[in-house]
Amino acid sequence: MPSWLHPGRSARAVVDGLTVGYFGQLHPNEGRQRKLKQPVYVGELHLDRLYKQALRSPAARELSRYQAVQRDFSFVVPDEIQWTKLADALGDLGIPEIVSFAPKEVLRDAKGQRVPLGHSSLLLGVVFQSETRTLREDDLQAYSTAIVQAIEAKGGRLRA
Repeated sequence: MPSWLHPGRSARAVVDGLTVGYFGQLHPNEGRQRKLKQPVYVGELHLDRLYKQALRSPAARELSRYQAVQRDFSFVVPDEIQWTKLADALGDLGIPEIVSFAPKEVLRDAKGQRVPLGHSSLLLGVVFQSETRTLREDDLQAYSTAIVQAIEAKGGRLRA
């Protein structure tokens, strides 16, 4: 990082391993030398390096005109199960209507009063949306059942 940037409040922009720019807060020493009274944010782009990069196709998907549905699932999962294994299990379901899923909350109880010792409570948020139609309740129920079965196959259980 350049010395004129604050080390904890700056970053560099990298494309294919090549640094193409820097941005962030001006180092306080630089600000004092220039008699600046407030933090200043600056950036520097190396356009010559950017111009050498090949153009890429945008990776945007078309917006659906059908309503998205969000569902939350609460599981109790053993601590030794990593999120990547659960995410892979959900991805392997092959349900195209699952637009996204992410952990919303993870709770570990050191005393074992709310969650058994050696386990975590995982609140999983899932967004469903179809590109071609409005999702019906029976569709959502089938997807929800598949999600619960996938997590249970990895050792988790639906929290009551």
